[in-house]
Amino acid sequence: MKDTRLPCTRLCLCTLVLLVAGLLAGCALHPRQQPIRDLAQLPQDLTAYLDPQTAHSPVLSSQQRNALASSFRTAFFSPWRRTAPSFKASLFAPYLRRALESRVFGENTLPRPRSWGEALQHNADLAHFPNASFPAITVASSSLRLLPTHKPMFRDFSLPGEGYPFDMAQNSAVWCGTPLFVAHLSADRSWALVETGRVKGWMPTSDLAPVDADLIHRYAGGDLLAVVRDHAPIFRTASPAKESATASVPYLARARVGMVLLRDPDHASDPDSAWRLLLPVQQASGRAVLLPATLSKDDATPFPLVLTPWNVAALGNQFMGQAYGWGGLFENRDCSSTLLDLFAPFGIYLPRNSKAQAGSGSFTDLSSLSPGAKESALLRQGRPLLTMIYKPGHIMLFAGVHSGRPVIFHNMWGIRGTHEHGPTPGRIVVGRTVVTTLTPGLEHPAFDSQGGSLLEGVSGMTALPLPE
Repeated sequence: MKDTRLPCTRLCLCTLVLLVAGLLAGCALHPRQQPIRDLAQLPQDLTAYLDPQTAHSPVLSSQQRNALASSFRTAFFSPWRRTAPSFKASLFAPYLRRALESRVFGENTLPRPRSWGEALQHNADLAHFPNASFPAITVASSSLRLLPTHKPMFRDFSLPGEGYPFDMAQNSAVWCGTPLFVAHLSADRSWALVETGRVKGWMPTSDLAPVDADLIHRYAGGDLLAVVRDHAPIFRTASPAKESATASVPYLARARVGMVLLRDPDHASDPDSAWRLLLPVQQASGRAVLLPATLSKDDATPFPLVLTPWNVAALGNQFMGQAYGWGGLFENRDCSSTLLDLFAPFGIYLPRNSKAQAGSGSFTDLSSLSPGAKESALLRQGRPLLTMIYKPGHIMLFAGVHSGRPVIFHNMWGIRGTHEHGPTPGRIVVGRTVVTTLTPGLEHPAFDSQGGSLLEGVSGMTALPLPE
């Protein structure tokens, strides 16, 4: 009888060879990027750059610290003093028009149909703006969008800065417990146009709840806690009848550095290992109620935290290596929200975007200087961990000195590259919070010298807005 297995074996072997060859060819098209040298040579630890003589010295007097905290409270709770929106519908109309264009793309990299934009325009109902006017609070960490949808709006995926992660509909992440003013509701009532003290956008109505005068009085006038550990769990406080060694305490939310939460005045002097706080949640009626909750004492501190170089460095290390998130996409941080959240526990209320942050304190123009002169000016005039460095579109923090050169702490997507193919054309991706020099990637074989270094683009430095 003729053996028919050998031809089948040969066929399988040939198929396997072709499959492996295809996989190798695919790897050749998308090679793993070589990391930049700074990340291997510089300590990714902000405490490594501190001066031991001043690391634990307070930067501000107690009087200055109280003044700063008071200014923070005024700005943070400002939405609850509004009776009308600070913006017009025309602020959001351009994004709805852009959604109608043929060259906007979805998460599948395919063009969005015009009907997608038409549906958004109908639901936004801006012709009747403003159709609401009430104070509210976030009851979950959420996103402020430029369109009333969670779906992304990308530009051309083949061009640098236009595909992932640059969702043109994303504006900002907003943490739980943030005061809001609600100016408008979508036609289906599932989205609200809101504003915080810093930023405006569309938020799902499931992530907010209206507040009454009693809650506003308690929250705005109460003692606050500043979160100092990112992603720390917040738990519901167990009732006395249920407290036991085996009782389960339900999880409520994740605390984020940058949050300020209301301390429970009924348990302010409790000596246990957890802070007692009041967390806003949405009750069945849709309105906000303050729910007793707990957070480990290692994860928060009475607001404001004392501003010392060590405290800034220790808090900044919480962010080290965290993924980049354009406009807070996926509740990650971008360059400006990294600094915003870093300094919030100290009572420093920074604006939301990099340009506004650069203008928030005393600005020194460096744009006319050579790259070497820019570094020299920073070394002479900059205060480590208290000076921001601005390049149009990007904000950084002067971290200190390494081998005679300034180093910076920042969250960055990437460096201009020369490669035209792969998942991130034209970018050497860093994609996280790092410490680098002002010339990261200069040695990289794909570095785009014609695009210039980060240092060449620096236009100035800004002292943090601190009281005199």
